[in-house]
Amino acid sequence: EQLGAHIHYVRYGRAYLPQFANEFRRVLREGQYHAIHDHQDYASGWHFLIGASVLPRVRVTHVHNPWLHIEANYAVSLSRRLTTIIGKRLVHQLATYVCGTSEEILRQYGFQPGQGPTICVAHCGFDVGKFNTSRESDRQSVLREFGWPEEARIILFAGRLDRAMEFDHPQNHKNSWFALNAVRAAVDRQPFVRFLMAGAGDHSRHELESRIEAWGLKDKLRLIGVRKDIPRL
Repeated sequence: EQLGAHIHYVRYGRAYLPQFANEFRRVLREGQYHAIHDHQDYASGWHFLIGASVLPRVRVTHVHNPWLHIEANYAVSLSRRLTTIIGKRLVHQLATYVCGTSEEILRQYGFQPGQGPTICVAHCGFDVGKFNTSRESDRQSVLREFGWPEEARIILFAGRLDRAMEFDHPQNHKNSWFALNAVRAAVDRQPFVRFLMAGAGDHSRHELESRIEAWGLKDKLRLIGVRKDIPRL
């Protein structure tokens, strides 16, 4: 909003589908947008179908998740599998571009160059320059903030917290539970190791914190929520 964007919240779900369709079409019609960019892989095909006749000329489907996400969330019943198959066909028919985080993920989702919409890779990235500055002043301020000794060896995890306390759960895209256990093993070998885990996920954070407390490591392993100072940390 500070950059001039307008946010429209339209509730989405099976129980609200008629209301969503009406409101979604109204937003598209009144906005007169140049492009629509949908981040929900096959589900974007259904969204584009709902917006048919008022869609912008540029319609982008963006694929972020690993193929395990599809298998875990949409291969659980016949109706969900059919919804996925139809959604994929709608993307081929209605999207003008399909972007993915890698060529491999696009192939796994069944999007090949020359078959329908334009296929393009949009790699995830960040400005590494922010992380190449002198570390000592930041290190000292972090040690002061968390009350850790000078000899502490700090490990940082930045990412959304996983949903399940299982190593191989298909929805654990960020591996926060695995990382926490790896650091616990590191602390056993090197007591000066300290761990910061920055990321959203209140429900998971409460469960993770209870595990950390049971391990007797709450002073060494800290879950700090969403932060705006990741380069400093």
